[in-house]
Amino acid sequence: MNHRTAVIVGAGHGVGRETALAMVRAGMNVVAVCANNTVPAKAPALPHREIAHATLACDFLDEAAITEAMRLAADRYGSIDVLVNAVGGAVPRPFEQLSLDEWETQIHTGLTAVFLACKHAVGHMRKGGLIVNVASMAAKEPYANWSAYVAARHGLLGFSATIREELRGRGIAVTVITPGATDGLLEFGQPEEWDSARMLSSRQLADVIVQTVQLAPHAVVVVEELCVRNPTGRMK
Repeated sequence: MNHRTAVIVGAGHGVGRETALAMVRAGMNVVAVCANNTVPAKAPALPHREIAHATLACDFLDEAAITEAMRLAADRYGSIDVLVNAVGGAVPRPFEQLSLDEWETQIHTGLTAVFLACKHAVGHMRKGGLIVNVASMAAKEPYANWSAYVAARHGLLGFSATIREELRGRGIAVTVITPGATDGLLEFGQPEEWDSARMLSSRQLADVIVQTVQLAPHAVVVVEELCVRNPTGRMK
């Protein structure tokens, strides 16, 4: 994977942060795009003396800002080979208690931000490029009190499947990773029936993402969707 460039959107915490660090360890040029409120406190340091990397602060919902972030990444390294979208957020409570602002924030963060990143990255991608959208098993298995999060993840599956068809002719693949509960969800609140000891760690999921990325340049197979969870199955 040497000399390939990966842009990680949502690299300020959780799966995104661990994926950025894992990509550096794998020998890639990495641009870690973090939300404004995660820089510099939670942004990955990306320590490596030999691998090129950069950390950018960005409002994921500001189209001009995300456009500029993708341009800077491509200008610095020549192109974008891999785009990983690891963004999202949750306000877990009964849907009747959700405010319209809380609903729209979760939809915008979990779906609209991915749309903007994909839209403005693909113009800098060449044949053999790969988009990895990190969704959730919540897109397939509804969880009470997580309606907006589940809706955003459902939407992400449909969006990813559609752009996959649009990009096939350009040789750009689209993979969706649907993990079971990860430890990153704990920052949003843990349902009483969930056992945190059975959650995937963000680093475990990051390693799976890197392994998936390693397949892409060979173009022998394309991983279109990959479900990843603890061997014990559902959290409840």
